[in-house]
Amino acid sequence: MGRFSVILEGFSYYKRHRKYLLAITIAYYGLIFLTALLIIGIEGGLDLQAAIREAAVAGVLEAFPGLLEAYLKNPLLAITYTFFINLSLGTVAYITIPGMLVFFFAPALALFRAAMWGVLFAPTTPVLATAAVLSLPTLILEGLGYTLAVVPSTYLGLSWLSPKRVFREEKLSRKEAFKKELVNSAKAYVWVALILLVAAIVEVVSVQLLLT
Repeated sequence: MGRFSVILEGFSYYKRHRKYLLAITIAYYGLIFLTALLIIGIEGGLDLQAAIREAAVAGVLEAFPGLLEAYLKNPLLAITYTFFINLSLGTVAYITIPGMLVFFFAPALALFRAAMWGVLFAPTTPVLATAAVLSLPTLILEGLGYTLAVVPSTYLGLSWLSPKRVFREEKLSRKEAFKKELVNSAKAYVWVALILLVAAIVEVVSVQLLLT
């Protein structure tokens, strides 16, 4: 019951901040779509996409040399690997810690990632169009995980900067507001972790389909 109550409390947290969540979600997926259209429409878009895709793939393989082998030979390890990378690096290190320090870094960095996704997954060739379709469930789920993370990350940064704005009906010091929002964020992060776990499973299955 205790674990389930944490899930419910996390849901209540997002319900309280539903307007911000809706806004960042629309902006995130909208930016992916608009950037993809831009890459398709501009002269040299295909070359730009190829260069960025090449750099991105090389960077991932260099940083995580065992990832490709896991995808090829051990799907369960690949799911674990993907989930760990997306949660610890893609979310905590990339969105939450920056947002905790400067609140607007959380949405800004998330939207920058959305723009890069638009470049990487723009269906500029038949092969990339097929890859984009197969990747769509992963993009939706993983993107949802990141947009969910933006909300507590933003409010963590706001909590110590402007306690009255985050906790309007309470008189809290900056330290007290930050501690309270840290607890709230931990509960919200249960949803982030759950969504990213499902996204990792879907991603590995999608890659298996691409390889067959």
